[in-house]
Amino acid sequence: MTSPGRPLEPVEPDDDYWSPVWDSPVVVTGVPSHLAHVRWALLTVAVLTVPSAAVGGLVAGGAGVAAALAAALTVALFFTVSAVAVAWADRRDPRLTLPVALSTYLVKVVVAGVVAFRVVDGDARWHGVYAACLGVALAGWLGAHATWFVRTPPAQVRPADPDATSMNAD
Repeated sequence: MTSPGRPLEPVEPDDDYWSPVWDSPVVVTGVPSHLAHVRWALLTVAVLTVPSAAVGGLVAGGAGVAAALAAALTVALFFTVSAVAVAWADRRDPRLTLPVALSTYLVKVVVAGVVAFRVVDGDARWHGVYAACLGVALAGWLGAHATWFVRTPPAQVRPADPDATSMNAD
């Protein structure tokens, strides 16, 4: 306990810091794969790419079709890389999840910035179609991910021994 004006003292986690809540081992069932949502999100982006490419072709010709395909590829590649990296980190050690997620985000922002500045002199219609199709693909990916999340039942955690339901007191 600290009083006002007195700085907090750092607390070092002890050996039991990451221990399970129950005194006995637990059974976890129904845990979905870390990458189960990727399949549905990629399928959604692929389906949305068809009308996006058609509209892009009407607006900007062949460059519009290329822009729609590039936008879909950008969304699919960037989100899939993130999902795989975060899943890998979580399997190695859950404490790595945030640093890996932030690192992949930083790398993707730098790559997107470099690519954006390399093609800045291109056709203005291409950029407009690319931006619009990027928004469509992004909304599709996020919508598929959110739908998967809402429809997937949560994992069930229970004590391995049903009679051992006492919780740690400390």
